[in-house]
Amino acid sequence: MFDDYELKSTSVIYPRAHLQPNEFIPLSLVDVAAPIRYTSFAEVFPFGYNLDPSRLQDSLVQLAADFPVLTARVCHSNGGAPGFLCHAQGFPFSVASWPSGRQQDWPAAACAASLPAAMPSYVQQPPFADVIDVIKVNAGSEAAFKVRLTLLGDGTCVLAVTVAHILLDAGRLVMILQHLSRLYTGQVGAPHEASGAIFDRTCLSTQGLLPLLRGKAAKTTRIQLHVLQAVRGLVFFLRALSIICIAISQAFLSLAGKQAKENRAWTQRKGWEYINLRPQELFEPFILRPSLSNGQVQSAASTLSPAASFYSWEALDVPASQLAAIKERINSRSKAYGVPYVSSSDVLAALTWLIRCELYHVPLPGSVIFIAMDLARNGLPAGAVPKFFVGNAVAAVPVEAPALSSENGSLGKYEQMLTVCACAIRKAIVEHREDETDAIQTALRIGNVPDELRGFAMKKALTKPLLGFITDRTSFNLDGLDFGNGPPQFNLGLPTWPFNVSTVVSKTPTGFLVQLMLDDKSTPTTGVVALLQALAPAAHFL
Repeated sequence: MFDDYELKSTSVIYPRAHLQPNEFIPLSLVDVAAPIRYTSFAEVFPFGYNLDPSRLQDSLVQLAADFPVLTARVCHSNGGAPGFLCHAQGFPFSVASWPSGRQQDWPAAACAASLPAAMPSYVQQPPFADVIDVIKVNAGSEAAFKVRLTLLGDGTCVLAVTVAHILLDAGRLVMILQHLSRLYTGQVGAPHEASGAIFDRTCLSTQGLLPLLRGKAAKTTRIQLHVLQAVRGLVFFLRALSIICIAISQAFLSLAGKQAKENRAWTQRKGWEYINLRPQELFEPFILRPSLSNGQVQSAASTLSPAASFYSWEALDVPASQLAAIKERINSRSKAYGVPYVSSSDVLAALTWLIRCELYHVPLPGSVIFIAMDLARNGLPAGAVPKFFVGNAVAAVPVEAPALSSENGSLGKYEQMLTVCACAIRKAIVEHREDETDAIQTALRIGNVPDELRGFAMKKALTKPLLGFITDRTSFNLDGLDFGNGPPQFNLGLPTWPFNVSTVVSKTPTGFLVQLMLDDKSTPTTGVVALLQALAPAAHFL
């Protein structure tokens, strides 16, 4: 019944075999102790057996009944030798008799217990699913071969044979399966028409399977393919249309945001004109450098028109000794945040991040209210505090008025903010095992920020690099941080600042210098100076 074939791989020629279609594969043909190993390969030979996807189980049952030696697998017991479990024509089988789950490595006793009493212990029925492992030989660590029956979307079956580390005479079963493929292509007794080989990769695609179908099945499959192609084309068109619509809407939003930015500049400038600057000696150890505009010192009493063009540089001097002291203070409580330690670079990165978030009115926990409170404590009258500061304070956290030096007051909570931020940066470095040059870029991804910060940080700031690592560099800048048309609007009623901020952190002989450059025609520098002055005493918690 079988033609003689030589199954070839790169390193072995399998023995010829003459087996009847209904003949079992004897256990003696599989020598589990054989030391021979062959080059692994995986091939597929398709056949045009038309199945109804809506009646998958019934169709597979019929398919298994048509293939007397289709379903064969090996189960091994504890300490026992593996053996083939074959389905033979004439034995009844019930889908309901199978336990749930995959049955690749069942003990032999469990396999036998699931079968009717009249069936031999080496007979096993296949599980029924979209992809069926029809054969799995597991002889200890030597996986001989596996056959997979897959139902394609067009109702066509593909029988895939994966052969890896073949045991002796395993090619006999492969020849039987090859014969079954020809049985359903009308090629019984002849090699595969595509290449004359036992296996053929050319028919793996849906189009390649069409010539194997005959009559009504082929016509039905072609119609299904045409419908599928039409649906795919429609989906592609709708996706392209949606992309165009999104681009148009973003353009309109950009124009509207630009106009809103100009309007906010006029409104917010009024609030800053009445802020009086405090002497910088009050803000040690963070020394406020004078604000420069076109090479000149910017006077706090200056009245700038919206059309005035200037560039402003503000800077905070962070002595290395004070930075180290802050690091030790944070390290004393970092374990509570799941971090064994933080570095000075983590603290400096966290400080710079907090300053930028303050400038963009991003409400990190408790930060905005403390700035407003500190401005008021420094002698500013109530009317001099910008209204949006007061509004943010009410919206962000309950109003408190602790003493400036209170550990549990504003300074203690500012220290807690800095601790949480620095620990988040360090945790991301440790978890991802990344080089510290990418520390901030890693730390500020949304998924790596702890819950304490996730709701209070800008989404764009979390997905783009914010700082570089400073050990091997003398300076690094943050100009790559893109806020688009300004920071996003929040539901808390927080305004956005009508200017862009570029930050540069550089080494100095005594520590580090955090510089902020503001570039906008309509923004007075006095507001930024007051903000840095407010940040300085809040950070002075040592």
